[in-house]
Amino acid sequence: MAPYNRYLYVGFILLGVYFLVTQKNTADSLSFFGIALAFDPFDPKQPWGQRPVWQRLVLILHLFLVFGLLMTVFF
Repeated sequence: MAPYNRYLYVGFILLGVYFLVTQKNTADSLSFFGIALAFDPFDPKQPWGQRPVWQRLVLILHLFLVFGLLMTVFF
């Protein structure tokens, strides 16, 4: 299931970048970046504490990006 999730994750990230860069639409970009978090690009069966640090860092930075976009949309 991980490769399937990985393609969906990358696809939603690319859509988010597209809407952010070309359309200047932060609300749609926020939606796509947020949905991408639902598709774990790494092994979803691996518990959070057993993941390598770089994988946790990627997901945490992605979450901060979503929160940052959320702040720009509402404030």
